[in-house]
Amino acid sequence: MLHSAADNWSTPFYGAGTGIVKSVLNPMIQHWMRTGSVTLLGDVAVISKLAEQTGFTAATATQQYSPSVIEEVMRTGLIGTYYGAKVVTLVNPFLNDNITPLIDTRRLYILPSAASSDMRPLKVVYEGSVQSVESTNIDDLAYEIRLDQWFGAGIVTGKTPTTSVYEDESA
Repeated sequence: MLHSAADNWSTPFYGAGTGIVKSVLNPMIQHWMRTGSVTLLGDVAVISKLAEQTGFTAATATQQYSPSVIEEVMRTGLIGTYYGAKVVTLVNPFLNDNITPLIDTRRLYILPSAASSDMRPLKVVYEGSVQSVESTNIDDLAYEIRLDQWFGAGIVTGKTPTTSVYEDESA
């Protein structure tokens, strides 16, 4: 539903380019910065391309960044902040074939994380209370507690979107 809806959006709610195109992505981020802080959310395939936009290269002759940024990229393979927005890698499980990711690996979601709760596009609803089940394993006396709660999540779209989507059109 979100993918088909986003395809019909226009600037600044939807943008696309081959790879990450700064001149398209940065104005989208700026749009939501007016509401406060912004979070970029996506699969590791698209998130990892953000470091390239900052000019990072492994050139030994020229140091382009502070040692802490270089250490962050070398340690995690990713940057934690891009253009003032927090960068979050989405856990993207595989479908039953163990090859195909569940969520589109080319889409980068730009979320207004400081907007009022009624403006946030992601809505989560909890049903009932937390249920717990306890057990003790007779073989090794390991004590286990399982906690369960029903919940639902969805994206709310309306006349004016409350999020933006950037799509990397490269394969």
